[in-house]
Amino acid sequence: MGQAFLQGVFGFGVNIVILLFVLYFMLVGGARMEAYFKSLLPFDAAVARSVMHEIYKIVHSNAVSIPLIAIVQGGIAYVGYLLCGVHSALFWGVVTCFATVIPVVGTALVWVPLAAFMALGHNWGAAAGLLAYGVLVVTQADNVLRFILQRRMANTHPIVTIFGVLVGLPLFGFMGVIFGPLILAMFIFFVHLFKRKYIDRVDEAHLFETDY
Repeated sequence: MGQAFLQGVFGFGVNIVILLFVLYFMLVGGARMEAYFKSLLPFDAAVARSVMHEIYKIVHSNAVSIPLIAIVQGGIAYVGYLLCGVHSALFWGVVTCFATVIPVVGTALVWVPLAAFMALGHNWGAAAGLLAYGVLVVTQADNVLRFILQRRMANTHPIVTIFGVLVGLPLFGFMGVIFGPLILAMFIFFVHLFKRKYIDRVDEAHLFETDY
């Protein structure tokens, strides 16, 4: 356990250092990099601007909505922990905030064991209340927030986020929570562009008229 803990800490530290290096070079040369990639797009100038705008919306959606959903859902869970009398409610609220990024199980990884622990202490009412709150409020809040934010920001389907996290975590570690859905959403977007332009033979002026 100690070895696994040290490996996790070391891996997290390496990720932070890499993140800072990437951030520095993106701040210094990000505009030139964006202009270079824009020049590689096989479209005229007007369509290339539209493509870059769509990419910006995808990046903004994933970079903003995923952390925002985690913070909001952690706050909602914290209120439930207070109402049900969970000890160290703030701590478990923060843990729930991080658990939101775990695919499939998500926040249930926190409030289900807490309810079970309370049931073992014969606090049946609080345990049942916490389970009901987790299922009806915490879980549904995640579904509603994710659907509203990502649909409004970039028309991204929630399943793209789920599969993106599954792919990103093994590849990028904790940063894969954002990079995984981002890369998958951009891949789907470019496949859509390829289909519209080279298979459907749609005029460039009408490439973005339908959702993908």
